[in-house]
Amino acid sequence: MSIRARHGKVTATTIEVPFNAKSGATAQRMLQVNSSGAAQKAQLIRGSGEDFNPFPGEHAFLFEFDASYLAALATDNNNAPTVAQGERKIYAYDSSGTQLGYIYLKSDGKITIANQTENLLTALVNLITGILAMTTSNGGTMIDSSTLVGVAKSQLQGLLE
Repeated sequence: MSIRARHGKVTATTIEVPFNAKSGATAQRMLQVNSSGAAQKAQLIRGSGEDFNPFPGEHAFLFEFDASYLAALATDNNNAPTVAQGERKIYAYDSSGTQLGYIYLKSDGKITIANQTENLLTALVNLITGILAMTTSNGGTMIDSSTLVGVAKSQLQGLLE
Protein backbone atom coordinates (compact mmCIF):
# COMPACT_ATOMS: atom_id res chain seq x y z
CA MET A 1 0.00 0.00 0.00
CA SER A 2 1.31 3.41 -0.89
CA ILE A 3 0.32 6.59 0.94
CA ARG A 4 0.61 9.99 -0.67
CA ALA A 5 0.37 13.13 1.49
CA ARG A 6 -0.13 16.73 0.44
CA HIS A 7 -1.10 20.09 1.93
CA GLY A 8 -4.17 22.20 1.18
CA LYS A 9 -6.77 24.52 2.69
CA VAL A 10 -10.29 23.71 3.81
CA THR A 11 -12.93 25.31 1.58
CA ALA A 12 -16.10 23.68 3.01
CA THR A 13 -17.37 20.92 5.27
CA THR A 14 -20.30 18.54 4.94
CA ILE A 15 -21.71 15.56 6.81
CA GLU A 16 -22.33 12.58 4.58
CA VAL A 17 -21.56 8.91 4.09
CA PRO A 18 -18.15 8.61 2.38
CA PHE A 19 -18.47 7.58 -1.28
CA ASN A 20 -16.57 4.32 -0.76
CA ALA A 21 -18.28 3.30 2.52
CA LYS A 22 -20.08 0.01 2.99
CA SER A 23 -23.87 -0.07 2.94
CA GLY A 24 -25.35 1.16 6.24
CA ALA A 25 -22.23 3.15 7.17
CA THR A 26 -22.56 6.14 9.51
CA ALA A 27 -22.30 9.63 8.03
CA GLN A 28 -18.96 11.32 8.66
CA ARG A 29 -17.62 14.87 8.51
CA MET A 30 -16.14 15.43 5.08
CA LEU A 31 -13.79 18.26 4.14
CA GLN A 32 -13.60 19.95 0.79
CA VAL A 33 -9.90 20.76 0.46
CA ASN A 34 -8.17 22.83 -2.21
CA SER A 35 -4.75 21.33 -2.86
CA SER A 36 -2.59 22.57 -5.75
CA GLY A 37 -5.62 24.23 -7.33
CA ALA A 38 -7.77 21.09 -7.27
CA ALA A 39 -10.73 20.69 -4.91
CA GLN A 40 -10.96 17.27 -3.32
CA LYS A 41 -13.33 15.80 -0.77
CA ALA A 42 -11.87 13.72 2.07
CA GLN A 43 -13.07 12.24 5.34
CA LEU A 44 -11.88 14.21 8.37
CA ILE A 45 -9.70 12.16 10.71
CA ARG A 46 -10.66 12.92 14.31
CA GLY A 47 -10.13 11.34 17.68
CA SER A 48 -12.63 8.87 19.05
CA GLY A 49 -15.29 10.69 21.05
CA GLU A 50 -14.51 14.06 19.43
CA ASP A 51 -16.21 16.20 16.84
CA PHE A 52 -14.43 19.04 15.09
CA ASN A 53 -15.62 21.33 12.30
CA PRO A 54 -12.77 23.46 10.90
CA PHE A 55 -13.32 26.88 9.36
CA PRO A 56 -12.71 27.52 5.66
CA GLY A 57 -9.11 28.62 5.12
CA GLU A 58 -7.65 26.38 7.80
CA HIS A 59 -4.75 24.15 6.83
CA ALA A 60 -5.44 20.52 5.99
CA PHE A 61 -3.27 17.57 5.15
CA LEU A 62 -4.62 15.02 2.70
CA PHE A 63 -3.61 11.38 2.84
CA GLU A 64 -4.40 9.21 -0.16
CA PHE A 65 -4.33 5.45 0.28
CA ASP A 66 -3.98 3.55 -3.02
CA ALA A 67 -6.29 6.02 -4.81
CA SER A 68 -9.30 4.38 -3.14
CA TYR A 69 -9.55 6.34 0.09
CA LEU A 70 -8.78 9.97 0.88
CA ALA A 71 -8.55 11.18 4.49
CA ALA A 72 -7.81 14.67 5.82
CA LEU A 73 -6.36 16.09 8.98
CA ALA A 74 -7.14 19.76 9.72
CA THR A 75 -5.11 22.02 11.95
CA ASP A 76 -5.84 25.14 13.98
CA ASN A 77 -2.92 27.41 13.18
CA ASN A 78 -4.36 30.37 15.09
CA ASN A 79 -3.80 28.95 18.58
CA ALA A 80 -0.37 28.06 19.90
CA PRO A 81 -0.16 24.90 22.01
CA THR A 82 -0.29 25.63 25.76
CA VAL A 83 -0.76 22.32 27.58
CA ALA A 84 1.91 20.32 29.40
CA GLN A 85 2.61 16.67 28.67
CA GLY A 86 -0.30 14.45 29.64
CA GLU A 87 -2.81 17.31 29.53
CA ARG A 88 -5.67 17.94 27.13
CA LYS A 89 -7.54 21.14 26.28
CA ILE A 90 -10.67 21.07 24.17
CA TYR A 91 -11.81 24.47 22.96
CA ALA A 92 -14.26 26.19 20.67
CA TYR A 93 -13.05 29.17 18.66
CA ASP A 94 -14.32 31.69 16.14
CA SER A 95 -13.03 32.31 12.62
CA SER A 96 -10.30 34.65 13.92
CA GLY A 97 -8.96 31.92 16.20
CA THR A 98 -10.17 33.51 19.44
CA GLN A 99 -10.93 30.80 22.01
CA LEU A 100 -14.53 31.17 23.18
CA GLY A 101 -14.78 28.38 25.73
CA TYR A 102 -12.78 25.37 26.85
CA ILE A 103 -12.44 22.28 29.00
CA TYR A 104 -8.90 21.86 30.30
CA LEU A 105 -7.90 18.47 31.76
CA LYS A 106 -4.72 19.05 33.77
CA SER A 107 -2.00 16.55 34.63
CA ASP A 108 -2.60 17.08 38.36
CA GLY A 109 -6.19 15.81 37.98
CA LYS A 110 -7.84 19.24 38.08
CA ILE A 111 -10.38 20.24 35.45
CA THR A 112 -11.10 23.81 34.36
CA ILE A 113 -14.27 24.68 32.42
CA ALA A 114 -14.41 28.28 31.23
CA ASN A 115 -15.57 30.75 28.62
CA GLN A 116 -14.10 34.13 27.72
CA THR A 117 -15.34 35.88 30.84
CA GLU A 118 -15.59 33.38 33.67
CA ASN A 119 -14.68 29.87 34.73
CA LEU A 120 -17.04 27.39 36.35
CA LEU A 121 -15.36 27.58 39.77
CA THR A 122 -15.73 31.38 39.88
CA ALA A 123 -19.37 31.10 38.80
CA LEU A 124 -20.11 28.56 41.55
CA VAL A 125 -18.38 30.71 44.19
CA ASN A 126 -20.44 33.70 43.02
CA LEU A 127 -23.59 31.59 43.21
CA ILE A 128 -22.89 30.42 46.77
CA THR A 129 -21.93 33.95 47.84
CA GLY A 130 -25.19 35.25 46.33
CA ILE A 131 -27.27 32.64 48.14
CA LEU A 132 -25.53 33.37 51.46
CA ALA A 133 -26.09 37.09 50.96
CA MET A 134 -29.80 36.49 50.28
CA THR A 135 -30.12 34.36 53.41
CA THR A 136 -28.34 36.97 55.52
CA SER A 137 -30.39 39.86 54.13
CA ASN A 138 -33.56 37.85 54.74
CA GLY A 139 -32.85 37.62 58.48
CA GLY A 140 -31.39 34.13 58.26
CA THR A 141 -34.66 32.53 57.16
CA MET A 142 -34.95 29.89 54.47
CA ILE A 143 -35.53 31.09 50.93
CA ASP A 144 -37.97 29.25 48.66
CA SER A 145 -36.50 26.94 46.02
CA SER A 146 -37.83 28.93 43.05
CA THR A 147 -35.85 31.97 44.22
CA LEU A 148 -32.72 29.85 44.61
CA VAL A 149 -33.19 28.38 41.14
CA GLY A 150 -33.58 31.90 39.74
CA VAL A 151 -30.35 33.01 41.40
CA ALA A 152 -28.53 29.91 40.14
CA LYS A 153 -29.74 30.47 36.58
CA SER A 154 -28.70 34.11 36.55
CA GLN A 155 -25.24 33.33 38.00
CA LEU A 156 -24.50 30.45 35.62
CA GLN A 157 -26.38 31.61 32.51
CA GLY A 158 -23.36 33.08 30.76
CA LEU A 159 -21.25 29.97 31.30
CA LEU A 160 -23.48 26.93 30.94
CA GLU A 161 -26.44 26.03 28.81
